[in-house]
Amino acid sequence: CREVGVGILRGRSALEVLGGECDPDLASKCIPVDLCGHDVGNRPVVFVEGARYDPRQLIQYISMERIIDFHIWKREKLVQRILKANPKEGSVAIIDIKDMHMGHVT
Repeated sequence: CREVGVGILRGRSALEVLGGECDPDLASKCIPVDLCGHDVGNRPVVFVEGARYDPRQLIQYISMERIIDFHIWKREKLVQRILKANPKEGSVAIIDIKDMHMGHVT
């Protein structure tokens, strides 16, 4: 187990977090979590495509350490975007679990 400097990751680009060894678009496709807009109450909506969530696909391009760093970086960027949206009533998360299996979460 290692300690990750979240503050350091926050200041980096996706390409830097991935060590220049993996296309950020590919990494984002394997870790599909994003802010997709706002609901009728103007709360930020986060959408997770569970069946497409498969960070193990990235292991052929980058180390597990970099995958974990990218996962943390992506979540931190998401939190920053939610906070910028100034959610007075919280936020909404939608997790599409259709076609998910244990391999997506273990």
